[in-house]
Amino acid sequence: MEIKDQVIETAKILEDKKALNIVVIELKGLTSLTDYFIIATGEVDTHLDSLSQVVLRSLKNKHLRPGNPPAKASTGWVLLDYGDFIVHLFNSGLRSYYNLERIWGEGKIVWSSS
Repeated sequence: MEIKDQVIETAKILEDKKALNIVVIELKGLTSLTDYFIIATGEVDTHLDSLSQVVLRSLKNKHLRPGNPPAKASTGWVLLDYGDFIVHLFNSGLRSYYNLERIWGEGKIVWSSS
């Protein structure tokens, strides 16, 4: 499976778990940090935790593990770094505050939730 397909599949898993305002941004050629960001919002800490757990389980089944230990959902921002893509799960306040979509506005949106 190509990385872009894996990223979109992961975004759809988040959508199935009721994550809000999901967006996938392609960053190829803009940074050496990663190729894609998946950005999503959870409603409360328990929702953020369940979103991060479903991503971890789903990708572990595909033999993918994040290069970092995930932060606790209570911080309001869970980051899962898979190298080629990074999953950012925010509460609504921190998502607005950091506004990654604006910071990485030169990136191409390749998928978003409806």
